[in-house]
Amino acid sequence: MLHRKIINQVTKSNIFNIWKFKAKNVTDVSFAISRTYNWDGASLIVDDKTGGRSLTDVAYPDSTIHYDQAAQYARSTIEYLSKEIPGYPFPYSHVTTFCNGNRGGGMETPMLANNGAPLNKASHIGLVFHEIAHNYFPFIMGTNERKYAWMDEGWATFLPKEVVERYEPSSDYSKRGIASFDKEVGFEAELPLIVPSYSNSTKFARTAAYTRPSIAYNELMNLLGRDLFKKALLEYMDRWNGKHPIPTDFFFTFNQVVGEDLSWFWKPWFYEFGYPDLKITDVKFRNGVAKIKVDKLGNIPTALDLTFQFTDGSKETISKSARLWKESNSVEIKFETDKEIKTITLGSEYIPDIDRTNNTFEFN
Repeated sequence: MLHRKIINQVTKSNIFNIWKFKAKNVTDVSFAISRTYNWDGASLIVDDKTGGRSLTDVAYPDSTIHYDQAAQYARSTIEYLSKEIPGYPFPYSHVTTFCNGNRGGGMETPMLANNGAPLNKASHIGLVFHEIAHNYFPFIMGTNERKYAWMDEGWATFLPKEVVERYEPSSDYSKRGIASFDKEVGFEAELPLIVPSYSNSTKFARTAAYTRPSIAYNELMNLLGRDLFKKALLEYMDRWNGKHPIPTDFFFTFNQVVGEDLSWFWKPWFYEFGYPDLKITDVKFRNGVAKIKVDKLGNIPTALDLTFQFTDGSKETISKSARLWKESNSVEIKFETDKEIKTITLGSEYIPDIDRTNNTFEFN
C-alpha cells in the first residue's frame, strides 16, 4: 500500500480550530487528540443492498509496530463482521483505532477503540478485531456487560479467529484458547457463567468473561453448522438489538430458530460448574471393523475427534459434533478399514479436555 506522509497540514494554522461531532444511536462517547500522530484510513461497502460505506481509520505515533497496516486489519474486521459472521452490516459511518502507546490491551466505545501495540502480529490483529467487535456486542445490542460479561467479551473473543488466521496462518488462535481453558476449567472457584459478573471476584473471572463463552460459541457453531448458526445469530441481533437482552433472550431465540430445545447444551456450558473430559473406555476390532466406546466423564458436551494412525504411517480422522451427547454420556463409534491400526487418539488441540491421559489406545 502506498502511504503519503503529510506533516502539519491536517489542520489549518489558526489560533483556534473548531470541530463539531454528531452521532446517532450511540450509548457512550470517547475522544482522543494528538498533534504528532500519524493518520491512516481505508473504507469499504458494508451493505451491498444499500451501498452503505464505512471508514476504518487509525491514529498512531511514528514507528509503532504493526500500525502501518492497522487500517487494513480494521477494514478486514468490518468486512468480516458485516458480510460473514454475524453478517450484520456495520451500522456506523466509521470506526477509529487510536494507539495509546502502551504495549497491550484496549478499551472500546462506539466507533473508537483505545488500543495498545502488541509486539506479536497475531495479537495485534486480534486486538484490533476484538475492540471493533464490541461495536456489535455490547453496543448495538445494549447488553449489560457488567452483569453478563460473556454476552460481549465472549463474542469479541470468538469472532476474530478466522481473520487472525488469514493474516497469520500459524498463529493457532483457537489452539491457544483451548490450552488456556484446559488449565482453568473445573476448579471450585471457576463459577458458572450465569453468576453475575459483578459477583465474580475469583481469579477465574476472566475465564468466565472471555475463554469459556468463546469456546462454547465455537462448539455451538460446530453443532449447528455455520449457516444455521449464522441464521440464529442474525435473528437474535435483529430481534433484540437496542433492547438490552439477557441470557434467556439469547438462548430462546436460538432454540426457536433452530427448532430444537438446546437446554442440554445451554445448561452445562452456562449454568453449571463442571468441565469437559472424554475417555476411550473400550476398543474392539474384528473383521475390519473397529468399535470404540467413548465416555463423557465431564458434564460439558464437546465435539469428538478420533484419529486412527495406521502401521503404514497414514492417518484418518472422523469427527462428530457435541450433538452425540444429547441423549447419553456413552457412545460407540464404528470405523471400517482394511488397514492395520497402530493407535487410536481421542480429541485434538482444538477440543477442550482436562485429562488427555485416557485419550489414546495402542494396539499390541
